Amino acid sequence: MSTLIGWLAAVSAAATIAPPSQPVSPSGGAPAAVEQAQATAGVAPAAFGQRRGPKGFTWVPSRRGKKWTNEVVGGREGSRRLVICRAQHAGGKHPGKRVAGKCNFGYGGREIEAVKYDVLVAGTANPRWSSTSNQIPAAGAFIAGRYDGRPGHVCRAMHQGSMHPGKVVAGNCNIGYGGKEIIIRRYQTLLDPTYSPPAPPVVAKPPVGIQPQVAPVMNVKPQVSQLQRCKNAVQGKIAYDYKNNRRWAEKNLNDLCRNGRGRQPAKCFRRVMHGNVNWGGGTQWKWANALNLCGGAQDADRVIKCFKRKVKRGRTWQKAIKKCKGR
Repeated sequence: MSTLIGWLAAVSAAATIAPPSQPVSPSGGAPAAVEQAQATAGVAPAAFGQRRGPKGFTWVPSRRGKKWTNEVVGGREGSRRLVICRAQHAGGKHPGKRVAGKCNFGYGGREIEAVKYDVLVAGTANPRWSSTSNQIPAAGAFIAGRYDGRPGHVCRAMHQGSMHPGKVVAGNCNIGYGGKEIIIRRYQTLLDPTYSPPAPPVVAKPPVGIQPQVAPVMNVKPQVSQLQRCKNAVQGKIAYDYKNNRRWAEKNLNDLCRNGRGRQPAKCFRRVMHGNVNWGGGTQWKWANALNLCGGAQDADRVIKCFKRKVKRGRTWQKAIKKCKGR
């Protein structure tokens, strides 16, 4: 009987201590009661204004004037810390840097300033950065989201004497600065603290006295997609204006090469912009009009021949582009 009374008293005491509801972290992780279990196990719970994952990173929604004690800092500009953030834009999630209460990142050649964004905070592991090799993000690079159909790795690079966080695009680190999208070739990528490199394969040794069979070496070239073949022919090789600017924004590169046949869109754009093709009022083109004509080209010669014929017959350049593009 005394045992039963003691058990009921314990249940009653537990009921008075338990909160009416257990809040859940923004990442959908364990409820706040986990902090009590951590304290019991000798692990200090997160302080007020601090969100801690078990080890890796966590995204938390920004709040006006709110700063977390374990925010991941990607760089500094003077005395200002540049905290890593991400924001929704044009159907994707783009990593960037927090500046004056906004999330700034490069997109389409411009610096975008988002007022609604998430902030990256660290768990128990310290953030680690790795330098790139041959413009390829390091193994285990942290993915902040997706944009233009590709994973969004977080990067940081030096610009104007300061370190700025940004995003990896086409093997470069793109940052927002001074209202523009800046493209930088040398950079570091943020590593995912939960990443573990795969174990090397175990190679079985042949029995004693038996020579292992050696497969013949096949000289197989890697397959390159039509889209990538076009991009390789454009980026850094064809100027998009008459000031010899050859570093294309990723969006414009995609608009030109998407659905095209190999290098044909690149060939078409080069001839239109720099090959004295008359649009009816001269041979100096606006790059956007040349991109509109050559985007997705299947045969550069056919597109340009069609355009010249339409203009010669008195069609406006706008109607000629509409009739001839994509051929």
